[in-house]
Amino acid sequence: RYMTDSTYFLATEYKLGGFRFDLMGLHTVEAMNMLSQKLHDDYREDIIIYGEAWQMDSTAMSVTKPLAKYSNVDSLYRVGAFNDQIRDAAKGGVFKATDKGFVQSAAGDINYEMKMRIEYGLLGKVYNQGTTDPTKTINYASVHDNNTLYDKIRLAGTEFASDQARLRRQALQAQSIILTAQGVSFLHAGSEMLRSKPLGGGKYDHNSYQSSYEVNSLKWDEKIDNLDIFENYQALIAIKRDIPAFQYDTRELVDQNVTVEFGSDFDFDDTVIRMTVLGEDRDYVILIVGATSRVKLDLKGLEVMVDTRAEPQEVGHVFSGEHTIYANSTLVLAGKSRTAPSGTSPEVITAITVSSIGAAAGIGLLAYFLLKKKKA
Repeated sequence: RYMTDSTYFLATEYKLGGFRFDLMGLHTVEAMNMLSQKLHDDYREDIIIYGEAWQMDSTAMSVTKPLAKYSNVDSLYRVGAFNDQIRDAAKGGVFKATDKGFVQSAAGDINYEMKMRIEYGLLGKVYNQGTTDPTKTINYASVHDNNTLYDKIRLAGTEFASDQARLRRQALQAQSIILTAQGVSFLHAGSEMLRSKPLGGGKYDHNSYQSSYEVNSLKWDEKIDNLDIFENYQALIAIKRDIPAFQYDTRELVDQNVTVEFGSDFDFDDTVIRMTVLGEDRDYVILIVGATSRVKLDLKGLEVMVDTRAEPQEVGHVFSGEHTIYANSTLVLAGKSRTAPSGTSPEVITAITVSSIGAAAGIGLLAYFLLKKKKA
């Protein structure tokens, strides 16, 4: 009751768009459902509620009621959960700075677990006892905790430490996985301009809640220095926001329309991912080429929507045949347009999380909650 009354008061008094619950796995399913029901029914229907559904069973608490942890997320009423499985698989684990993920790994280092964590996330679900509901799967590559995305890439990518262009592409590729995935795409503010939290001496702050504004602030000159990264973010966000095929809101719709393949499924190694998304008016192909030398793929008839390569093709370019793609490049491509069946008019609804009830300094986040309206 205290949680319900408090969140309702804060939301109505300060006109909040959502709440994020730290260590949500310590709260009961009953408590989360009570407050979610209250906020959705009596405040605003599109409020966003999500949190950390970590397995907290090893704590000293003695609770007999079900907790709001991974294995119980499907019992929660309109409450989402962070997908740390895709986070670690995409860029490397957060508890060891040098751990590598898909974007830094050679073919021999991409194992079954890494593949499954990414595949599940791309399909809008959480691997290993997580939710299968795309409206509850919060895919992300970084957040206020731990190193920023770019700092993590620099710390983990020792093989390419002197190749800043390669490191920049790896950071962008990790986020392109998040923004082309089904489910909810979550962005840490500043990632779009390669935000960093330097401490000097080649070290980076990974726990900056007590750090200075000099560490935590957004440095706007980084947007100038990384304008190409920023513009790729804009393009990826526009696709996620505006195209219903990237926002399927049920397990059935995702399973019917989205396919994820690794390179070993189509005569390449597993540094290559191909995702096919079927839409109402056209189909889409997302190619994610990781830390390999280069690959040659048949792209005939596919139109460029996003091309993160060092020398990208312009948006709208249609490929005529095979094309070489170099390491850490992501392409979002569209097939030929076709007329949508009469009587259908897919609409997109969006909502933006504008707040978090953490008091820690330096917490910046932007979450896009994207759904496709059901047809009449």
